[in-house]
Amino acid sequence: MHFLLSLLFVVVNIALAMFLAYLSKWVLFNPKPKKFLGWHIPLTPGFIVSKRNQIFARIYDTLQDYLNQAENPDLREGYLYEWEEQVRLSALEQVSFIDKVPLLPAGCKRKIKNAMANSAKNTVSFILRRTVPQLMEKFQLEHKLEQLDAKISSEVIYGYFRQYIYKPLLIAAAVAGLLIGVINMVLYLILV
Repeated sequence: MHFLLSLLFVVVNIALAMFLAYLSKWVLFNPKPKKFLGWHIPLTPGFIVSKRNQIFARIYDTLQDYLNQAENPDLREGYLYEWEEQVRLSALEQVSFIDKVPLLPAGCKRKIKNAMANSAKNTVSFILRRTVPQLMEKFQLEHKLEQLDAKISSEVIYGYFRQYIYKPLLIAAAVAGLLIGVINMVLYLILV
């Protein structure tokens, strides 16, 4: 009787391990938000499904934000303006050797330094605000992002997960459950 009861350890451990493997798949790939008695069940939709959509939404938002900033050069905020100012300040540091030139009036030194720093800033501004958007338009970056969004769907990721991760995970979970169940069975038989 004790032996038959000890076999229950093996069955329960295998079932628990398989349930945990299934639960990991459900937490990652559940496609829709679920509700139980009007309450939202946590971790629905699945982690991969929700994060994939968030990542592509963030990419589209960043791209649109960049294009909006590039179209408005008079805008004194945003990361493009900050990059341009960093280049200007860096250029001012690089041309600080002009201060060491003797017999040159301070006003001329300041004008030369500002002219060189503004030249560097204008070059970077031209590249960031005109050249990059033209290249994005030429290479149809938005269209390629839409194609990538369509290609990397949740179903494709789920297919790879099922083929390369889930099946080995089920086997590993079953083996681990079997080993833990056998160890529990032996300990139970020794102690009883």
